[in-house]
Amino acid sequence: MSAFPHLALPEKYKLFPQAFSFVRNYIPEQSVSEPSYRLSIFLKYNLKELFLHFPFYGYRKMALELSSQGHRTMTKRVRRLMREMGIKALSPKKLTSLPSKEHPIYPYLLRGKRIR
Repeated sequence: MSAFPHLALPEKYKLFPQAFSFVRNYIPEQSVSEPSYRLSIFLKYNLKELFLHFPFYGYRKMALELSSQGHRTMTKRVRRLMREMGIKALSPKKLTSLPSKEHPIYPYLLRGKRIR
């Protein structure tokens, strides 16, 4: 393949597919298909509108709301689009590592003891 140094790898693959059969799965896709791109833009617009009305909805509830409006999407796609847009549900998160003021603090009774 060094006989064609001016050609890029995908062009060499098109010319000599048998020589590159081991690399077939590693050549990246050139671009996203146009209908998929348009659908993503359309869904992003709808997600933005839904977020303005329901800022407390997460990706699962957003996917349900989109499907109730007639847009068939999966939760994975809604989650990815929300992450790309920087949208997060405005709800309290779990605070599992913060102690309560009223809860007593117990001593660690095994400190300094040898355990066999």
